[in-house]
Amino acid sequence: MKTLPARFISAIILSILFFLTAFSLIGVEHGTTSVWTDVHIWSGSLMLIGAAVHLTTKLDWVRAVFSRPSKSLNLQTRRNKRTDLGLFITGSLCAVAGFRWLFNPLHHLNHLHTMSGIFMLLLMLPHLALHWQWLVNTIRHLFGVKPQTNPVAQIEN
Repeated sequence: MKTLPARFISAIILSILFFLTAFSLIGVEHGTTSVWTDVHIWSGSLMLIGAAVHLTTKLDWVRAVFSRPSKSLNLQTRRNKRTDLGLFITGSLCAVAGFRWLFNPLHHLNHLHTMSGIFMLLLMLPHLALHWQWLVNTIRHLFGVKPQTNPVAQIEN
């Protein structure tokens, strides 16, 4: 087994924490136990740390992309820029409202936390789609699997 790059480790940990945080809401919303609330709080807090680590591994890309006008970027990078900016904004709103709500449970903070969390969850779908090929290639490389050849191209030859 090969060594994992820091960017891959932070992306995987962040994804696991993100989905654990989101899925723990099922237990919280149905009022099953306070354990789900604790899971949501802890996984959300760890997700913030994971997001900070993930962001620092991509700092050069962030600086390069956000310092250029969008018109000078290719379509994929423009989509990635918008999606990442949306994730940053919704994630920040969700985190701030969530921490404030912990210490002062006002209804509007809970609503802001919930709505920004839903938008963040929705933005994760295009984010994963934009990075899907990188994820697949990295996992294949990690396990030493060679890229698959195109079966149609083999038939034509």
